Amino acid sequence: MTASHVAAITRRKLLAGSLAAAISPLPAFSAGAEEPGLNFLAVGDWGSPGVAPVARAMGEWAAEMAPAAIISTGDNFYPAGIHGGADPRWQSSYEQFFVAPGLQCPWHVVLGNHDHLGDIEAQIAYTAKSPRWRMPARYFSWSQLLPDGAVADFFFIDTTPVHDGTHGLLSTFVPLEAFVVSQFRWLETELAASKADWKIVVGHHPVFSGGVHGPTWGLVRYLKPMLEEHGVRVYLNGHDHDFQHIAIDGVNYITCGGGAEPRKVAAASGTLFARSTFGFLAASLTKASFSFSFVDVDGRPFYAVSVANAA
Repeated sequence: MTASHVAAITRRKLLAGSLAAAISPLPAFSAGAEEPGLNFLAVGDWGSPGVAPVARAMGEWAAEMAPAAIISTGDNFYPAGIHGGADPRWQSSYEQFFVAPGLQCPWHVVLGNHDHLGDIEAQIAYTAKSPRWRMPARYFSWSQLLPDGAVADFFFIDTTPVHDGTHGLLSTFVPLEAFVVSQFRWLETELAASKADWKIVVGHHPVFSGGVHGPTWGLVRYLKPMLEEHGVRVYLNGHDHDFQHIAIDGVNYITCGGGAEPRKVAAASGTLFARSTFGFLAASLTKASFSFSFVDVDGRPFYAVSVANAA
């Protein structure tokens, strides 16, 4: 059996699996044994043509799993964002780069700190020009009906203003930036109103991390309680150039920053897995479970688990 056949079998296993345990390794099983889920890929910190092996592996997985969407966890264009709608990097780093047929689905995109060094409005405006780029605002939501009739609500936020300022951490008298207040009010209102079976929040910066950047204390202070109060089971981010799965107080904090040069990572409080390598995330979501795998540039999963729905 060739390596490509092994990879294909592993991909099919990921798509089929779900477990009753809260967080468990995925077992061996036959393709098609479980109900189909909402399949998607996620990649972060990918904004350089040097990430070609990641794009190629994503295309191969997409051919097998037919993702409904790609999620970008930010830093879409290195080193300093995009500069206008005619910037040639739209073609060289995106349109002519992620060219596999399975990657032509909608891309739901958040801004990273490197994107903030450029024209962030150009990334927002590109939504009206592209058939797949989806960033209608600096923060927005996406609701999706799953094949089994469940609903998943995704909430995409801009974490750079939270990370770059003190935002009340040094003194109770330091006011929050108006944008941060507005965004958090929006998020709390949306989370409270959501009746979805799954609520997933996506941002660029980690809440908790054992990577070189460590935790984002503004998010620990303001976002963490919100996630817990409103039953968010998954927070997905990039920024640290590694892969991490951290579980704290019922929330799974998943770092997917394998689109850029890997950096050192170590275990932190709540760490279930951590590794530094190039790659991406592949996931399948059903009402019962969120099954995901970290995948390297050879198309091989190096971590795979299923998180049960707490509802």
